[in-house]
Amino acid sequence: HRALELLSRQPPYTLTQTRQTLCHEMLLATEDALITAALNEAQALINDPAFKDIFFPAPTIRALNECSLSYKSAKGQVIGTIDRLLISDSEILIVDYKTHRVSEQEMDALAEEYRPQMRHYADGARLAWPGRGVKTVLVFTNCRKMVVV
Repeated sequence: HRALELLSRQPPYTLTQTRQTLCHEMLLATEDALITAALNEAQALINDPAFKDIFFPAPTIRALNECSLSYKSAKGQVIGTIDRLLISDSEILIVDYKTHRVSEQEMDALAEEYRPQMRHYADGARLAWPGRGVKTVLVFTNCRKMVVV
């Protein structure tokens, strides 16, 4: 998640800056296999044309990473963090990254498990931006697939 956050901010961090930041934050060596794997996965996702609109949105779209969410619902307080939030004049897109190593068949079942969480995020977005459409998606980073939930 953190690699995607750094590589998709404006202006984006370079791979070298991202590697150094991750290593510093995680107290790992710069050539650590975990860091290299995370960077490779994040870079492949960001460079995939299917995700262009998520990581390189039009200038009229506001993009936020790690956006805190807190509101009171009929069932109590809802608190969360949205991985990536894209805001246009007419629509809100809520993106949640999943780093699970799953097959395409397993993705749909796993997506169902996250449906309540995404519903909470969508409800919060509707409160913050009334009148705008809200769409929620899970992005499976390893296989570079997106599931609308």
